[in-house]
Amino acid sequence: MAVSDVSHPNQQHQIHADGSHLPLPLDEEKAKLVWSVQDGPDGGRRGWIQVVAAFLLVLDGFGFITAFGVFQAYYVKLLPQSPSEISWIGSVQIFLLFLLGTISGRAIDAGHFRSTVLLGFVFQLGGVFGASFSSQYWQFLLSQGIATGIGNGLHFTALVWLVSQYFTKRRGLALGFSSCGAPIGAVVFTVIARELIPRVGIQWTLRVMGFIILSNSIAIYLLARPKKATRKSGPFLELSAFREPPYLFFCIGMFFAMLGVYFAYYYVPLFGRNELGLGDDGALLILIIMSAVGITGRLIPPFLADRFFKPLRTLVASLLLSSLNVFAWTAVSSTAGLTAWVVAYAFTANAVQTLFTASMGEVTSDMTKLGVRIGMIFTLISLACLAGPPIGGCLVQYGNGDFLYAQIFAATCMLVGGLLVAVAKVKQVGWKGVWRMV
Repeated sequence: MAVSDVSHPNQQHQIHADGSHLPLPLDEEKAKLVWSVQDGPDGGRRGWIQVVAAFLLVLDGFGFITAFGVFQAYYVKLLPQSPSEISWIGSVQIFLLFLLGTISGRAIDAGHFRSTVLLGFVFQLGGVFGASFSSQYWQFLLSQGIATGIGNGLHFTALVWLVSQYFTKRRGLALGFSSCGAPIGAVVFTVIARELIPRVGIQWTLRVMGFIILSNSIAIYLLARPKKATRKSGPFLELSAFREPPYLFFCIGMFFAMLGVYFAYYYVPLFGRNELGLGDDGALLILIIMSAVGITGRLIPPFLADRFFKPLRTLVASLLLSSLNVFAWTAVSSTAGLTAWVVAYAFTANAVQTLFTASMGEVTSDMTKLGVRIGMIFTLISLACLAGPPIGGCLVQYGNGDFLYAQIFAATCMLVGGLLVAVAKVKQVGWKGVWRMV
């Protein structure tokens, strides 16, 4: 006996060996779920090679963006703009990364994977190398913010789509391995900045980073082996998806979650320097620790999700723990305390970022539309990523340099997000299904 996906969203059937169809009992139907995805190959040699390609995409994209804290701390001293204004450079990168998901997702569904990724390489490399020739705020915003953001926006949907094609039951773990490129890349780029900026300046530091991204881009293009297009024609948007309660509540919940999750990444170095009196090296060391510990958050929760809890359940727990961690940040008053807090937050926040992508398969009722549905979520949360860090920066200014208001804002956003994603899970399986481990 096997359970198959059907097009009607309110009914699922058992398909017997003789080809007959019988409806599932109501409780079993809720447990098995129309929202479950079709079985796939779950890896293989080619599948894990795609994980490597996706890992390099994340390293170049999210790794570079996550390391923006080091640029934030440097640009505050280099440029006359306020910390809140400078944080727009980083938030624009994440905004465009998610905003372009609708376009890139639909293009990839239609079979344009390679041309989409190649165009992304052009924008990404142009942005990084362009920033190396910049000296004014608007130049950094245009190159490091907008151009790099466009490039990553064309890439990110591609990597989720690529891995999701080759994995089903182990999708969380596969996406966990690929998403480790974010903390590893953040460590690599932060260490490069820490070592090279004092020696050769910001321009040549950015060029070194650009050459690393170039070499990885060549490897990605050679390794990536997308399957055939899943949907040659069709609209860029599928607004009917928002009539499915699990998808709707998931989107709204992740919007609130992303309002708060990146504030700490941008402002932890500044917090360490202004509140605790850390020097530049000490502040950057905290950021390196934060990025390195994130690797465990990218691997352990997805493994547990695949093995025991499912990604969506684990995402809810990670969001609520992240919110609790940011509330705890308000009590940090020493370097040791900050280090301990960074370890805790990096674990849960990185779990959120990995399980977010892994959970999208659970709230997608038609896997042939996975690309466009991923893209729509990305576009929605792009607005949260754009606004979150600058709002936090304004709250720091409003508090005359005190981080308390910004910390409460970020923590509350993630709390609301976690509760709404929990509602999505309830809408998906019912109250009884929430407590089932499998």
